This record gives sequence, structure tokens and C-alpha cells, in this order.
Amino acid sequence: MKKWIRTAALVFSCLFMFQTQAQAASLKDFETAEEVFQYIQDFYIQELNEETLEEQVIYGLIQSLNDPYTNYISPEKKEYMAEDGYIQIGIDYVIDQEGVQIIHVYEGTSADEAGLMVGDKVTFINGESKSDLDYYDMDEALTGEKDTELTLTIDRDGKQLEVSVKRQFIEQYLIESKMVDDHVGYVLLWEFHEKSGELFARHLEQLKQQGMDSLILDLRYNSGGYIDVLDQIAKQFWEKAILMHTMDRNGVKTPHVITGGTELDIPIVVLVNESSASASEILAGALQDYDRATIIGTYTYGKARMQDVLPLSNGGLLSLTSEAYLTPDMHDIQDIGIEPDIYVDEYYSQMFTAFQELGVNSITLVDHDYYTLVNGIKSYYYVPGLESYKDRYYVSSELLNHFVPIEVQSNDDFAEVVVHLAGKDITLKQSHGEFIVVDSEIYISVPFIHAWIPNFNVTNQDGYAVLTYNTK
Repeated sequence: MKKWIRTAALVFSCLFMFQTQAQAASLKDFETAEEVFQYIQDFYIQELNEETLEEQVIYGLIQSLNDPYTNYISPEKKEYMAEDGYIQIGIDYVIDQEGVQIIHVYEGTSADEAGLMVGDKVTFINGESKSDLDYYDMDEALTGEKDTELTLTIDRDGKQLEVSVKRQFIEQYLIESKMVDDHVGYVLLWEFHEKSGELFARHLEQLKQQGMDSLILDLRYNSGGYIDVLDQIAKQFWEKAILMHTMDRNGVKTPHVITGGTELDIPIVVLVNESSASASEILAGALQDYDRATIIGTYTYGKARMQDVLPLSNGGLLSLTSEAYLTPDMHDIQDIGIEPDIYVDEYYSQMFTAFQELGVNSITLVDHDYYTLVNGIKSYYYVPGLESYKDRYYVSSELLNHFVPIEVQSNDDFAEVVVHLAGKDITLKQSHGEFIVVDSEIYISVPFIHAWIPNFNVTNQDGYAVLTYNTK
């Protein structure tokens, strides 16, 4: 959650106090609170640990701000953090109305080796329910001493599974790149971490040397990071530019300018989703405002607030919201997000749309057990809309619609459906194996689709489903 580091002086009395050169809180301001603190410590019916009580005061102050981005990092938790990583099992996750859901599995980690997958919902850790956790509690549950073991109970498509995983050191500055169709560069950037700027420049240069004439920048699930690293990455796109405007508590706006960069004058697509936040939104917003890129995906998270990470005298850290930011065209995206130029909801459909936008005519999707390859790009996301039944593949109308326009009408008993395809209405019968119904959704037989659309097919290669589509 560290975004921007500055140096400040901090002191503790019995109650937490914060001091800067510009403003200091007097001791008198805290007299009543200190009295309450002392009375509780001296006379409460149960003896309380002073350190625990002090932390509760800190948490109370932070909670009173009603700011999800201001956080206290205890000295114990800080021990599991490092400059280049942290101790965890190797997953990223989001918490929504459905609970804790895995959104990324880091390759080669214990989570990867244990078979955890994107889309898995974590319901229990070591037998304790995690249905009502917030991010802080979930982070506390996953971090700990290296090589200690956790037992996760996960929900995968309605099935409960128990998985044992070990905590290990995880590198945070993950970047992946790939050349697609011999001319489109693809760069996946997970976080603006300390070494991400250096690595991004290296990957981009390698793609240029391979003949890259257009770029897909994948910022999906990128939650942000350091502002100085954002500057380094932005310099790969502009020689000089206003990257954003910052705004302080008094409403004073200051342009944040980058200089000494290099113009990248090629077609660019940026992939975003509802978990693209903070620094990733700054970059996507700037590329959009300057008409330098096409933004594809969903509305982003909407975090236009920046934090200072301040050292505390007890060895902990305070991540404190200190400024807001606006895009170069002065858009405030807080709680709104970046509006995509092309709205596409589903993960793989976003990739297909990006490929087609940049002239990639052939798409190949290989559905492995724990991951998927899309034109050689590795992903841990479940492929929706693809089913196998009685040695035949079926695809949903939703998946098909990305490649070919198709409409499906059915009656209540699903005995027959009418498919509008290639300008004709065709009646299919379930009893003939021409379609199946999965969770009330209709899946059409691939042999039927292939007969009408020869450039679309799904075949079995070495036990894995391989979807191919060619626009020519």
C-alpha cells in the first residue's frame, strides 16, 4: 500500500501524536484523551497490555478518518515486508460482496504449486471463517513467518476443497512480456514497485528489438505503487508531459511534470478493469487524455488519493492520505474511475478486443488444467463458455458473440433452440446433441458452428481444448 515516501518526525506520548515542521499538536489538546487513557490503564476491571492499548488508540484515530487508504503498519507486520517483496503464499485477491476471491496466482510460488486458481474463493484459513474479513485482517492471516504452513478451504465452482500452502518470500515487481503475431508487444505490469521502472524499460527495449510496431499494456488488477516508479515508466511514453495535477488539503493544484523521456509513437492499447487503481489509473488517464492510447475494459477502481508512508518511533509505519490527484485534463476520478474507450466486461474478451484493435487476425486459446495460453500469453483465469460433453466441445453464445454475431432463442423446456447465424435462422435439437444447457445457459455444438463458420473451431490437442479463430 506504500505509494510515496517522505521523511517526517513522529512522536508518541501515552496517546499517539503526529508532528511535522508545518504544524504541531500541543499536549494540552490531548489532555482529556490522556486522562481517559490513564484511567483505563489504572482502574479498568481487567489488566490491559499497554502496548495493545496504545495500538487500539492508533486504530481508533485512523478509523475516525473514514479513509480506507490511511493505515497503520505495526512493527510486527513490517518485519514481513522487504524492499523487493514480502512473506505470503503467492496470491493477489479482492474482497467484495461474495467474499475473498483470488485474482492472481504468482507462477512458481507455493500457491501455484498447490493448484490454487484465479476465481477460487477463500472461505476458511486454518479452520477459521474468512467471510467477513477486511483487507487488513486478510493480509494479517496470509503473512507470517517464512515456511509456516496454512490450510485454505476454497470454493471452486461450488465445490469445497482444502489446500495446504507454505508462506514464502514473494517478489513484488512482477512484469511479463510477449511478442504476439510477430508485431504486437504485450506487457503485463502488476505493480509500480521499486524495480518495476527498470524492468519495464528493459522489457520494452527487448520488444522494440524484436520489431514491435504496436503495444498492449495490461494494467488489470494493478493496484498502484510508487510515484517515482510511475514517473520512470511514463518516461517510456513521453519526452515531456504533465502526468497529472496534485491537489492539497487547501485545494491548491500543482502540475506534476515528467521530463527527459522518450516518445513512443506507436498504436497503444491499455487494458484495465475494476481493480486497476491509483498509479495505474494515473498512467491510463494520461494516455487517454493525450489521445495516445485506446483504453479497453471496464471502469477502473477510482482511487485518486495519494499516501505518504511515514516512519513511527515504535518501528511501525503510517500510510497517510495527503493529496488528491486529477488527470492532465483535470478530471477527478475518485470513486468513479477511468471510463474505457471500449467497454468490454469479460477477461478474455478484453484480450481478444485488444488483439483485433491492433490488427492481430488469428487467436489461439489453449485451456490447460491450471492456466490458459492466449496467443502464447499465460493466464490463470478460468475460461467461461467452454464445455466438453460426450467427446464433443460446446461454446456459449456469450463466448461466440465475441467472434461472430449470434442470437439464440429457446422455449421453456430447452428442447429446441433457434439460432440466428450468418443471416439465417436454424433450429437445433438438444436430443440430437446440437446444444446443451449448463446453469440455464445454452452452449452450442462446435461441429455445428464450424460447419457454418469454418474459421472458428475447438479441437483437442494432447488432452487440452484449443480454440482457434481467424478473421481472414
